[in-house]
Amino acid sequence: MKLKSDKLEQFLSKKKNITLLYLIVIISILILAFARCAPEKKPAASSVSGDTADIEAVLTKALEAMEGVGKVHVAVTYESGKETVPIFDREGEKETVVKLGSGTGAHVVTQKEIMPRVRGVMVVADGGGDSTIRANILAAVRALTDAPAHNITVFKAK
Repeated sequence: MKLKSDKLEQFLSKKKNITLLYLIVIISILILAFARCAPEKKPAASSVSGDTADIEAVLTKALEAMEGVGKVHVAVTYESGKETVPIFDREGEKETVVKLGSGTGAHVVTQKEIMPRVRGVMVVADGGGDSTIRANILAAVRALTDAPAHNITVFKAK
């Protein structure tokens, strides 16, 4: 054990080695600070948790892939709009929003985006007149949107 501590003392006794250690620590802290401020990756467009316009497209694609459903048109209503939560920089009592860039090119760094709850869904499908297919559509829409069954309507296309 003494051999290792002697080598460590010799290493730390040199001024350039201590400077190197300080430099490594400072770089590590900077990397961690910048990694924390990096924007989160957005979910893929095929995810129902994506943008509100994507939800209708995902529902349409999923329902049209089901047997007997046929061509589908989907309309979705929401309780509110999408909410964006920015990252704040707190200095004592002062709190400011973190922005990347400057001038007109600056944009707010977001911590997360809260998607609105689905209020209701209307599905118009070629196979919407069949009770089994209608039940399957209802189950699929409930699974993908978490909307209550009484807020989902399925109609037969003309």
